[in-house]
Amino acid sequence: MKLALTIFLLNACYITLNTFRTMLVVRRQRLWAPLLAVLEEFVYVIALAIALKNINSPINVVAYTVGFGIGIYLGILIEDHVALGYVNFQVTVKIDNDDPKYQQNKKLPEDLRNNGYGVTETWGYGRDGSRLILNILAPRKADHRLMDLIHQLAPEAFVMVNEPTQMSGGFWSKEVERRFRKVAHKEK
Repeated sequence: MKLALTIFLLNACYITLNTFRTMLVVRRQRLWAPLLAVLEEFVYVIALAIALKNINSPINVVAYTVGFGIGIYLGILIEDHVALGYVNFQVTVKIDNDDPKYQQNKKLPEDLRNNGYGVTETWGYGRDGSRLILNILAPRKADHRLMDLIHQLAPEAFVMVNEPTQMSGGFWSKEVERRFRKVAHKEK
């Protein structure tokens, strides 16, 4: 049983590192991904050697496979906690000067700016009339907070979120990022 637990822990550790490293590669972390890969492969070689040497026991095979699944789960949790990078929100709201319910949406860009977000406004026309389209860039650590704020201010908004791989210029500056770090620190 002690051997099975060792196999489980080593494989869970390996897959956790593997999952997190893969996410670093996707986010183009050119320094951290290769450094983590060295540690990942070290753990992998040890885990695989022990597992293959003791493959004759079904409990060891189960320990190895369960460790794999747990490792993926832990890697995702770690990546969610670290939350590297940025997210871009595209928010579309209806604007209707005759309906007070939708007149409130005109204030949405300024309300978001007052909460520290950079907002770019564009206008569009949908099947049922005018639309206000907002683009908002935020640190990934702030994405849940921003989504909650949007739903609070404009519950009927259509929201799409994506992760940019490259960006250049614009409102986003060290000052804005510093404000988000302060807010995140206060929430802890």
